[in-house]
Amino acid sequence: RPSENFTVPTGKTLTIEPGVTVKMGDSANLIVDGALKSDGTAENNILFTSLSSPPFAGSWRNVRITSTSQNSSVNYTRFKYGGGFTSNIPTERRVLFSVIDNSITISNSIFENSFSAGVRLITSNSAIQNSTFSVGTSTADNVGLYILGGSPTVSGNTFSENYFGAKMDGAAASYANNILNNNISYALYSSNGSSTFSGNSGAGNGKNGIALLGTISAAGGTTTLASNALPYITTSSLYAEIAAGSVLVLEAGARFVSEDNLSRLTVSGALK
Repeated sequence: RPSENFTVPTGKTLTIEPGVTVKMGDSANLIVDGALKSDGTAENNILFTSLSSPPFAGSWRNVRITSTSQNSSVNYTRFKYGGGFTSNIPTERRVLFSVIDNSITISNSIFENSFSAGVRLITSNSAIQNSTFSVGTSTADNVGLYILGGSPTVSGNTFSENYFGAKMDGAAASYANNILNNNISYALYSSNGSSTFSGNSGAGNGKNGIALLGTISAAGGTTTLASNALPYITTSSLYAEIAAGSVLVLEAGARFVSEDNLSRLTVSGALK
């Protein structure tokens, strides 16, 4: 039935051909314990959308890559009108598409019109490239890309018309050459991690920069912050800190700005 979950079992592969539209019913999830091959083409995208007419954000739930999945890939695929959740749904499922304790490549894809986030990566080293995130601006749940832990690479993407462009918590992500425009709050928001940023740009964001909160350096190591068109932002809600025994290197052209007169960068380690 359209409202029920569909599971790809371990050891099995679901292949979706270019140009196919998959309509998800109310409360439906696609759970991938095996492999998902959703590889469209530039001329013939694959579409995951709602069975409802008219469609609306949150009218289905999510596509979920689990820890047992192997060799899944997503290319030239659009996801829209999902991300629905109720209060008893775990956070990692409040999203159009999630990767949990696994890593895949997502490229040339579009995530839009979500009731919650676009993509969630949980302890993942996935590669997210050349994709578009435009999930909505209704609530703070509308995060284009949310990363919790892991060391994913995020490059060449466009984040626009989200509440937050992208958020990271406890991650060592690499963000390069992304464009972030017209997001309601921060363009990028990183807390308690050692993510790095280079060549990212944007305009029209509510807070037009890269917010760094909590510990921002790798424990016992060196973290380098490169130049971006967007400045790094320190806040007063949670002070940024270079932890003892670690080093933060600022490359030429990197800029820090304070959100207000109570913002602070605490240097317990070394700043170069």
